[in-house]
Amino acid sequence: MRQVQVHQFGGPEVLQIKHAEKPAISQWELLVEVHYASANPKDVMLRKGKLKNYLSIAFPLQLGQDFSGVVVKAGSKAGPYKPGDRIYGMVNEHNNGTLAEYLRVAPNEVYFAPENLSLAEAAAIPLTAQTALRAFRNIAKIKPGDSVCINGASGGVGVFAIQVAKILGARVTAISSEKNHALCRELGADVTVDYKKTPPAELKQQFDVFFDVFGNQNWRKARHLLKKTGWYITTVPNYKNIMDSLLSVFKIKNARLVVVESDSEDLRQLKTWIEAGKLRPVIEAEFPMEQIAEVHRRIETKRTVGKIVVRVTG
Repeated sequence: MRQVQVHQFGGPEVLQIKHAEKPAISQWELLVEVHYASANPKDVMLRKGKLKNYLSIAFPLQLGQDFSGVVVKAGSKAGPYKPGDRIYGMVNEHNNGTLAEYLRVAPNEVYFAPENLSLAEAAAIPLTAQTALRAFRNIAKIKPGDSVCINGASGGVGVFAIQVAKILGARVTAISSEKNHALCRELGADVTVDYKKTPPAELKQQFDVFFDVFGNQNWRKARHLLKKTGWYITTVPNYKNIMDSLLSVFKIKNARLVVVESDSEDLRQLKTWIEAGKLRPVIEAEFPMEQIAEVHRRIETKRTVGKIVVRVTG
């Protein structure tokens, strides 16, 4: 099978498509033919070596976390899935990349794909939507009437963060470039802010949650924007954010780095919202796997609107 691999840290040019053995599965696992994978900033960080101090990394490094596809083989103890089922999900095991024609997954990492979406659309959901859900439901525990500010609201996580916050009953302020304000309002944002005209630090309001998806507003920069019991949450795993998150455990700060593992029940909840018309993916572009280097270049601009999906097979 074909698989995207990295054999040394570096720029997009180190991405290679290699032939690898089709994975074998246990009785508790599924073998999936991957139709689409989703590209994420974490893949870029892994490729550059920025996470080497936090993860045990061995070459060849396999990239990709979320995907959609069709079950090819189901282990006898792998739950309700059978060959031919359309599923979507995200791998929790390190170096089990989804940018491959075949993938070995556990049933707790996946769920049946939403019936009203194509597999391309389904692949844009698992990591980013689960990130938004965990940030707001599990960490901040937002409730109807809470105020949420999303920095980087038109990006991969941001577009789901707007929608999930609204589903949970929050009032949403979306920070993005002005050209993306119409999209943010369409997704449910109550207030839109152009970061070029009003930097986040100059906002006059305080919030129950400040969700830094873009990654340029750490807790120190944003704490004056938080209510007394407000939460600062970020998706960016740098040293400062990790230390702030550790201090939060000891009640010194209300700051948290959201770390997500895929969960079939959360994927089921997302599927329910999607099929009810409450949640939808936003896809900026689709590329074939042969153009994975160009995909990474696009992600590195940090100007992607929604997600980029990669066509693997199908």
